[in-house]
Amino acid sequence: YTPPVGVTAVVDSFVYEASDGFAAISQNASINLVDLVWYVDNTAAAGGDGRDTSRFNTLAAASAASVGADAIFVFAGDGTTTGQDAGIVLTDNQRLIGEAAGLTINATVLVAPGGRPQLTSTATDVINLADDNLVTGVGITVPAGERGIAEPNLTGVTLDDVSITNLVGNDSIDIGNNNAAAAVNITITNCNINTDLDSQDAIDVTIAGTSGGHLVLDISGNTFTSSDGSTILVELDDTTGSSGTPNSVSITGNTGTFDVDLGPDNDSVNDILVDNNTIAGGALTDRVINVRAGMTGGSADLTITNNALSDAAGECVRAIGSGSGNAGTLVSLIDSNTFTDCGDPIRMAVDDTATFSTTVSNNTSST
Repeated sequence: YTPPVGVTAVVDSFVYEASDGFAAISQNASINLVDLVWYVDNTAAAGGDGRDTSRFNTLAAASAASVGADAIFVFAGDGTTTGQDAGIVLTDNQRLIGEAAGLTINATVLVAPGGRPQLTSTATDVINLADDNLVTGVGITVPAGERGIAEPNLTGVTLDDVSITNLVGNDSIDIGNNNAAAAVNITITNCNINTDLDSQDAIDVTIAGTSGGHLVLDISGNTFTSSDGSTILVELDDTTGSSGTPNSVSITGNTGTFDVDLGPDNDSVNDILVDNNTIAGGALTDRVINVRAGMTGGSADLTITNNALSDAAGECVRAIGSGSGNAGTLVSLIDSNTFTDCGDPIRMAVDDTATFSTTVSNNTSST
């Protein structure tokens, strides 16, 4: 059975005939079509229609054909960016799936995990997100002056098993919501991010606004590679998290050469966990975990536990007041961490009328 092109959420039917050689009967068959998938393979012949039996040979063709919550599945093809070098703009709820992740629909494996397709662009960000996208199983090369994955005002996204090489571009991942009115759910897991400039953020997440929204952020299981040192930057601004559900930030189980820069600010209310990471600062890293507490009336509960932190010119962990007029509260637990080759293991510096309450226990330090 070969389905019609671009059809979903309908019942397709056809008549078939069965015979034993002596008698024949005709019956109706009905197939419920769901989960539309467009297929891309840059080794396919030109003129495909996007079905698995007639794949597109460019990502642009799949982008033009797909709407809504369609999935775009990209085969590894020839392993180059040929036909996949113009970036892509996703629509709400759309899924971009590379062969490295395989393809499973309704518990049925349609394509087993295989090679990783390569995407890039020439003069745009490589992947422009919409709301509630899934991106998985692809490789991205970031061009000069652009970003790998970007969208400043989204309600949610899942990025899993994405490989990003960023030697000349801007931020590898730059996402958030500048006027959050509800939960903003961001998950970044099992990615490999290779950067080569200290000015680049590996991950930049910003939540802001005064409309009652809050952030739910999970950055876990990722690997970072950088000669100079790259950054996980999280900005928590305005009144986000103050309407009953705090901003929730979880940075856990990551490894590599990077640093963590956290900015709880203004009247935001925040729960922040940094746990079980193995982090080595790069050649230009001043501190491994930096908390810039600029809260004028908000608060942050900060838990830094079970991390192995090393190689910083300054502190392994620093929390300081930032800006002026600080009157917020920072409650910190720094426990069971290992500090190696840092200028100072821990530095806490409160200013203005802010309140810092810190528990430090069970840590080890060596040079």
